[in-house]
Amino acid sequence: MAVQGRQTEDITSARVLIVDDEEAVIRLTERVLSRQGIANIRTTTDPRRVLPLFREVEPDLVLLDLHMPGLDGFAVLRQLTARVPEGEYLPILVVSGDLTAEAKQKALSFGASDFVHKPFDVAELQLRVRNLLRIREMTGRLEQRVRDTATEATVAELEHVSRLALVAELSDYGDGAHVQRVGRTSALVGERLGMEPDEVHRLRYAAPLHDIGKIALPDSILLKPDALSLDEWDVLKTHTTIGAQMFTGSRSLILQMAEEIALYHHENWDGTGYTPGLGGADIPLVGRIVAVADVFDALTHERPYKAAWSVEDTVEWMESMRGRKFDPGVLDALFAVLGTQDLATLDPEDEALGYTII
Repeated sequence: MAVQGRQTEDITSARVLIVDDEEAVIRLTERVLSRQGIANIRTTTDPRRVLPLFREVEPDLVLLDLHMPGLDGFAVLRQLTARVPEGEYLPILVVSGDLTAEAKQKALSFGASDFVHKPFDVAELQLRVRNLLRIREMTGRLEQRVRDTATEATVAELEHVSRLALVAELSDYGDGAHVQRVGRTSALVGERLGMEPDEVHRLRYAAPLHDIGKIALPDSILLKPDALSLDEWDVLKTHTTIGAQMFTGSRSLILQMAEEIALYHHENWDGTGYTPGLGGADIPLVGRIVAVADVFDALTHERPYKAAWSVEDTVEWMESMRGRKFDPGVLDALFAVLGTQDLATLDPEDEALGYTII
């Protein structure tokens, strides 16, 4: 059976819960199921005890009467189906003397799987029990396969994204440390700003792709040891639109975020960035975050055209750009993170946010 990953090749280890207000019916049903080799059977004649038994037993199958005093089978059906984890199939076999079309429709609408009429035929009951348990087992295996496939797809996506970031980095810095530091810093800042965990996770892997468009630019510009001419600056600026175009139309949520980051990470809070007039909250938050993370890392590390700055000098300069180049709130978040993290180095084993750096 398939509860919390448990699977067997037959029905003998199935856990069954029987709910019926008639003790004689319960005893007869137990004997019938025992002949099938099912030994793990729990019962109750009081429908009010179903929920605690359900939590305790975690049944693979529930046999349920409809007409019981105090709490009828329809109410129990609603209780149980509301507690079945999303994506899991729990068969509920209704065993009742009232199986009118109206009762069946109502029971089905509340989550019933199948029906057996009282007084039941032993062979029919055994067949329906066996079939429902086999369906549960097969459904559990399919669910696990889907989960495994989704996990494999996620791992593959993260690997592809990380390799893309490395390609971009090799064309600029020469190794992958800068983009990974930017990704880590961006995720820490995003978490500090209260982004949802899924968004922080995507930001961790999308941020390293901020400069992917530079792979289309000549080394004579990227590796120039002194100041760029105005014409060269115009060429350099195209890396934002080139990078965004590389991801346009992707169905990957990470690459959709990377598209925004690539396009907007050189915009300034006061509207004087690569897109004149675009500023403030009109710049997507992920672009504002990566702008801060990217500049911090670029200043604290050596580049072909500059020596590395100290963290103190970097913080002082970035503070002078508050409200001009940088979003004040994002800058505050960076400084808060800096108080607890060494952002100028890269620790490949860092799992501060629960993410493995690829």
